[in-house]
Amino acid sequence: MQTILHIGVEKTGTTSFQQWIAQERQQLAEYGWLVPTSLGKINHRKLSLIGYDPNRRDDGTIMRQLHSNTDLVSFQDLARLKLERELSQARTNGLSRLIISSELIHSRLTNKSEISRLLTFLIELDCRPITVVLFLRDPAELANSKYSTSVRFEDMTTAEPPHPNDPGYRQLCHHQASIEQWEDVLAHLPMTSLKVRLYPENNNGVVRSDILDIMNLAQVTFRSDASQLANQALSPLALELLRRLNKTIPRFIRTGEGLRLNPKRGNLVQWLERQKLGRKRYGMSKNRYQQYCDEFQGSNEWVRSNYFPEMKVLFECRLQEHEPSEVNLSPQELDGLAEALRDLWLNGGLSD
Repeated sequence: MQTILHIGVEKTGTTSFQQWIAQERQQLAEYGWLVPTSLGKINHRKLSLIGYDPNRRDDGTIMRQLHSNTDLVSFQDLARLKLERELSQARTNGLSRLIISSELIHSRLTNKSEISRLLTFLIELDCRPITVVLFLRDPAELANSKYSTSVRFEDMTTAEPPHPNDPGYRQLCHHQASIEQWEDVLAHLPMTSLKVRLYPENNNGVVRSDILDIMNLAQVTFRSDASQLANQALSPLALELLRRLNKTIPRFIRTGEGLRLNPKRGNLVQWLERQKLGRKRYGMSKNRYQQYCDEFQGSNEWVRSNYFPEMKVLFECRLQEHEPSEVNLSPQELDGLAEALRDLWLNGGLSD
């Protein structure tokens, strides 16, 4: 079964694309393409966990209460069985192609053994040839966009993205390292390849059109518009409050059995989203923005020379256009407001 594996990176319109193929699941099936549901109804995030080493633990395993090696291996075996059944049914129905999309495949599988485990799993299910599709974005813009996600879901408490040497942000932004890692694994697996694409700022529709071109469906008219689908973004004020609340009502708490979801947190992030605390988007400091431009300049040039030699520069540093966000409250006022919200939330004074 021909397979397209769309792996991100994060913050390159992945959510929009995933929502779009979920909406168009039926029409894509008419052209022989399976959009699986056993790996996730929208984001096929379960596939990344299939690649995990058995002793791997992170928020993905915590969310699914996979606290031991046995728990994780059992989850992987069940996910394999469900996908195998779904593929069998699809083949019976005449489907011969598979499209999978999850940015977590790139961000969570950080070593060659996990990448190889994932690809071998697909090959064993006769899902090949495999075309891995990787979209790249300007590292400074990636870090700026990733910060909101880090505050919302990863308990980040700092006032801006970490230094480019931070392992998680480096995994996201060091495109040369990502490509070399995947290419090295693919070189040892027959009937596999990597296609590298660029993500233009604020144009989610390009992701759809590029992948449809790879699927040989560029001329097909579909019912819905991917450009209308996007992630929710928190305003700078909401982020300032949430990063403070992360210190006192974190998403994860440590117990004697390891990290667990904090039941007191509830739907705090969703509640903040509904408050509409401003319309402007977050912007990190110009100094941190420049650091990201400088840190990954060599990586960007390597990608350009190897994959886009027709371009003079892969990503222009947009420092002059970049606007750091401002909140018209002092740190002391923000601390006080966050404390009041904390007390109200914990005492049931705010409806979630």
